[in-house]
Amino acid sequence: SYVLGSDPHKQRLVREIEAAFARGRALYEARSELTAGELYDFVAELAAAGGWRFGAPTAGHIIDRFPHARKASRQETIYSGNPLPLRKPFSDGQPRHWILEIHFVDLARGFGGFHEELLTIRGPRP
Repeated sequence: SYVLGSDPHKQRLVREIEAAFARGRALYEARSELTAGELYDFVAELAAAGGWRFGAPTAGHIIDRFPHARKASRQETIYSGNPLPLRKPFSDGQPRHWILEIHFVDLARGFGGFHEELLTIRGPRP
């Protein structure tokens, strides 16, 4: 998300969704048995702590060989209560790769922001 203009509430939202992604990634990296449900609850709590609402029933999804060629199962999404360990490999031993999506909303002011990025592989940083 980007802010056009100088609205301080929107600027704070963008900073906080980026920080929430970084904190979600740090939790993923720190806890090898982290479940999809625990990660959802963590980022949703970050939204509430900042005075936002978490704007989606999921906080991401798996990236498979052809992720959009078929409808993803509920197990393949990051939602509250999902017991799937994020690092559990597929049945063929291949690792799972996840997109983490942060969506915070300010209902009173009528705007929100969104940040998504591959959680499981880090690319080069500028």
